[in-house]
Amino acid sequence: MQREMCCPLVTVVIPTYDRMLELSQLLEALTRQTYRDFEVVVVSDGGPDASPVTSLYPELDLRLVTLPHNQGRIRASNAGLHLARGQFVAQVDDDDLLLPRHLELMLEALRSADLVYGDVEIVELRRQQDRRVVVARHPFAMHFDAETLRWTSTIVPSAVVYRTSLHQQLGWLDTRFEGPYWDWDWFLRVAQGHRIARVAQATVLYAWDGNNYSADPQRMQPYLELLAKKHQLGSLETSNFYQLARDDRLVHLRAETQGMWDGDLPAGRWAR
Repeated sequence: MQREMCCPLVTVVIPTYDRMLELSQLLEALTRQTYRDFEVVVVSDGGPDASPVTSLYPELDLRLVTLPHNQGRIRASNAGLHLARGQFVAQVDDDDLLLPRHLELMLEALRSADLVYGDVEIVELRRQQDRRVVVARHPFAMHFDAETLRWTSTIVPSAVVYRTSLHQQLGWLDTRFEGPYWDWDWFLRVAQGHRIARVAQATVLYAWDGNNYSADPQRMQPYLELLAKKHQLGSLETSNFYQLARDDRLVHLRAETQGMWDGDLPAGRWAR
């Protein structure tokens, strides 16, 4: 993997809005990555100043971008992507967590692919004062199938790493999908002529607290209709990863995975 020596190989883009505890835990998880040649771009989307958190992690090659007002998750992500110096990029939701070997394993797979994703554990969490407590955990592992991608997405976006050059070829994230389905739209675009591969190890913790945007079908429906029209997908049903883990239509895609999590959440260095 040739690159300019002045630049990191990977850029991790984290859009965030007023999630100090969660952001701190994610940054703590990044300090534990076995692969070290990466930068972090945190984009604070018009919320409270995130520098009290980011300043606690001087060992990370980290840039904080503060948008002047709330512009939404997708515009925040695009702002971070425009600043990416890495040959590869990962977009990580601020409440999810990367396990230590995530970047290492994804980069190995990217030798023969353009976009790769790992398996995840869906982790049900409850907030208790200044910490998050694990209530339950569920493995989520699905083989990639291009046909299935046309009626549902089984790829968790925080578990994805891809070639930054894809944005030069395909454009930026579609800001019309402000909320759900921006990731599904992106995967459909990448799947047209590019290589997508799965890594059969659960390298990411996907946070689920029952209040996720994707838990509200009424809010999701207009975006789903937009997605279907854009990609000519026909009639689609709203869903989320928590539901898909139990969807009988996906039995043929369910896969075994190698668990990598010991059950502990990184504490993070931020405290109120």
